[in-house]
Parts: sequence; structure tokens; C-alpha cells
Amino acid sequence: MTKGLLPKTLADKKKYGANNEYGITLLSLDEKFRKKFEPGTTSYRARIKALKYLHDQGLKTWVSVEPYPTPDMVKQDLNKILASVKFVNKIIFGKLNYNSVANQYLKGDDSYYLDCAETVNQFCQKNGIELYIKNKTL
Repeated sequence: MTKGLLPKTLADKKKYGANNEYGITLLSLDEKFRKKFEPGTTSYRARIKALKYLHDQGLKTWVSVEPYPTPDMVKQDLNKILASVKFVNKIIFGKLNYNSVANQYLKGDDSYYLDCAETVNQFCQKNGIELYIKNKTL
């Protein structure tokens, strides 16, 4: 898993093996959010493009959508994020824990993350994608 750029050379199955799995972290599609909360990381678009390349080469790919931010951190459409990685084999989803901004937004009510988890679940079922919901998300 990476917040960097997966190199195309990983598609060389003889050198790196055909059974490896490759993943990225994808919290948003908003580059302003990335620059603020993940400074120094590769752009979301470049991460997705590199992962898609490996997937198209027949390798197993996955995306970690966690720790997923609350709307007061970034206004976004979870469905658009999911659609951008519709090609992956697996999605991991989890909430943002131990964060004062998220805790202030949630005020002890986990319904936001329950709704998000249901959105991810429905998306994965519809598209035949394996899903793993992180502990303490539900």
C-alpha cells in the first residue's frame, strides 16, 4: 500500500511475481485536502492511474479508503471516490479515529460512518468487489 506512485515495473510478473497485491490509500479526490492532510504525497489522480495500470496487467489491486474524513474536513461525494476505483478487487473502508476535528463533528453519533459504510457495501456488492470494513467503524 502506498501514498506514493506505484511503478509500472511492478507489472513484471517474472521479476516481482504474479501473486502480489498492490494497493493505494485514497481518502478524497480533492487535491487541496491532500496537500493539507497528506503533504508530500503523490496526487490522487496519479495514484489511481498507476494502480489501474497494474490492474490492467492482470495483478490484484485494492484501495484503502481510510481513515475516511468527516464532512467538516472536506466536502465530497463518496460515490465519486468509489467510482474512480471501480476496477479494484478489494476496498478497505474505515473511519477516522482519535481525531479532535472528527470527534467534534460526530459528537458521539456514528450514524455518519454507518451511512458511509452502507454506501461502500452497496457499491462493492453491485460491482463484485471484495469489502473489508475496519474495526471500530461500525
